[in-house]
Amino acid sequence: KTGKIVPPDVALQLLGPLIDIQIRPPKTLLKTLPREELQKTPIHVGRALIDTGAGFCMIKASVAKKLNLTPHGTTRVTSATEASAERNMYVVGIAIGDFRTDKDPIQAAELTNEDLPFDFIVGRNILRNMVFIYNGFGGMITLAE
Repeated sequence: KTGKIVPPDVALQLLGPLIDIQIRPPKTLLKTLPREELQKTPIHVGRALIDTGAGFCMIKASVAKKLNLTPHGTTRVTSATEASAERNMYVVGIAIGDFRTDKDPIQAAELTNEDLPFDFIVGRNILRNMVFIYNGFGGMITLAE
């Protein structure tokens, strides 16, 4: 916002490990849609925070609404910044990074803070099947299957 160029290591420290992500309804739902409806299926392209402290993924409420997702139950969410509360659970499909890493279906709790600079939190329900390297000195991350 200030127009200053921030070194990669400082950006990583300030913003955290952010990645590109594509979020869509799950394939199980898409398989049931007629071809003409399938072509109208919304896809959200945005940013995700990799959070090794999150037990499961989370999706912004506004993104869930944009994708016309229906809640499938609730779960209790506790975070470092908010009091423990019941949140809607959604089933989504995601593609990470260059969109070759496809995860579907994924359960994601509702993220109610709309002011965050990301749309999705990648939690341990995905990370448990991946390799994540945080290189603070180099200001970069590696995420691989």
